[in-house]
Amino acid sequence: MKTEITVAQIQSAFGQPARNLDKVLQVIAALNPIQEHVLLLPELWTSGFDLNQCDMHVHADREILIELALQAAQKKIWIAGSYITQENSAYYNTFVLLGPAGEKFVYRKIHLIRLMNEHHWFQPGDSYTGVQTHFAALGLSVCYDLRFPALFQSLAHAGCNVFLMPAAWPITRINHWNLLLPARAIENQSFFIACNAVGGTHRETFGGSSAIINPWGEVLFQANQTDELVQTILIDPDETIAMRSNFPVLSEQMEDQNRLIPVQMLH
Repeated sequence: MKTEITVAQIQSAFGQPARNLDKVLQVIAALNPIQEHVLLLPELWTSGFDLNQCDMHVHADREILIELALQAAQKKIWIAGSYITQENSAYYNTFVLLGPAGEKFVYRKIHLIRLMNEHHWFQPGDSYTGVQTHFAALGLSVCYDLRFPALFQSLAHAGCNVFLMPAAWPITRINHWNLLLPARAIENQSFFIACNAVGGTHRETFGGSSAIINPWGEVLFQANQTDELVQTILIDPDETIAMRSNFPVLSEQMEDQNRLIPVQMLH
């Protein structure tokens, strides 16, 4: 089923959830969905990486998610991004997908980037998450997950054919981003939708370059590295059905996984 995908490459005001919510509400108000519609926002867009204030921002994010659920219902769209959530005394970087009929699906980011001390603030998740909708099977991921191909391979083997990824990827490593996004799409014969932040904090400048990649690794859309931008592209997730049937690399990957193939280290 053809699906509208909107990526909102925005700059978050550091530590200012109310201001950031106002910006996103303007983005939502400007949308004119004609059919199934997914809005993807960057990683931790409500506060930026103001992790010293997790205890404050987790409460703000809880209220923001209530508001976004109302917006999803009113606009009849899906809204995706990552937020600070809490269970007991542990904080998580959590992908939340909100649907037009009150659906709510979550994925807790598994791969926390030590280079940015993310593991000092968050606990890692413990399971991959795919979401079966009537228009696509969505595989959920967050930023640094991009460097871990087994995650996407597992999602693809479970049936996912569209990957969604909010990110706050630094401009210093944006060349890796540009290489890995098409690679993950090609490897898994899936669409890859990635929304990165722009601007930055006192420590990092984010590199934008939000992209929509088709299963052949072709770039259907890519933003620049610096500007805020909202872009909508029409995709057809059903394209993956014929592709996977005619070129059955996924099933051949499964055959490999089911065989014990030894590694010979030669000297």
